[in-house]
Amino acid sequence: MVPSAVSNFEQRNAIRSTWGNISNLTVMLKFVLGKSKRSLHQNLAGVENSICHDILFTDISETYENLSKKSIALLHWASTNCKGVKYLLKIDDDMFLNLPRLLDELKTQPKLNSISGCKVSGASPIRLPFSKWRISRSEYEKDYYPDYIAGTAYLISGDIIPKLYSATGSVPYFIFEDVYITGLCREHIGAVPLENKGFSCGYRDRSPCGQNFRYRITGHHYTPAEIQRLWRELQDRNVDGLDGGEVNLNTYNVHGKNLSLSAGEFNTGQCYCANNILFITTASWEIQDGANHLQVLKGKDTTRCIFRG
Repeated sequence: MVPSAVSNFEQRNAIRSTWGNISNLTVMLKFVLGKSKRSLHQNLAGVENSICHDILFTDISETYENLSKKSIALLHWASTNCKGVKYLLKIDDDMFLNLPRLLDELKTQPKLNSISGCKVSGASPIRLPFSKWRISRSEYEKDYYPDYIAGTAYLISGDIIPKLYSATGSVPYFIFEDVYITGLCREHIGAVPLENKGFSCGYRDRSPCGQNFRYRITGHHYTPAEIQRLWRELQDRNVDGLDGGEVNLNTYNVHGKNLSLSAGEFNTGQCYCANNILFITTASWEIQDGANHLQVLKGKDTTRCIFRG
């Protein structure tokens, strides 16, 4: 389930065309929208839902202070309409999700009585008087929050969904959605917070490149265009299996230029994207005209050249 601002049409379409394009009938995608101040956006979202049939509308005003209310609403909907479901993934609409990897992981590592994702421990409320994130003693009197799962994406095991929703009626409301749902309410029902290293803990902590997510589950804060590009690259099996090996001197014709590679070795490195082209930052390769760089990508079956112009 994906909380989304009413006006985030591009984000929702990017998700529908990538990781939310569900062919697995055991998975459902649902966007959770609040109430926009702009009637045009609200009406357009209604038209969008008449076509896509995947939006849950709530009567909650679209403000930061109401994010916890949105999560309560999605828990209510899931506990009423998805009885017996094994898992509920709450994920923001600026997140990239490697859904096949998550599903494969859950087959071998099933979860019960837990919320998993990027675990935050030892966090304390900010008491500074002029901070945007200030929390007073009357709002939260303790010095530390309970362990919680970062709110950009977290996985709730299905056995606790009704109990977690019920806890929101007993635990006093708190402005920070992740602390409230995955910390305070989770602690109230005795569920366990689980660290999953595949979930992103940072803000764009990996560059928007498919290879970076081959063995990851989520990444935080990517544009719709980046999400679409990440998904395409992740599906490209030629990007798989970077490993060691020598490259003999060869000449390649790329974009009409004859380019010569010097002998060298592959090194596992980071990759990045620009202008819709994937680059692997391994060793630098010599090129005849000296004007550009060329990297070689060795996949399972082929060796490809990717040109940087």
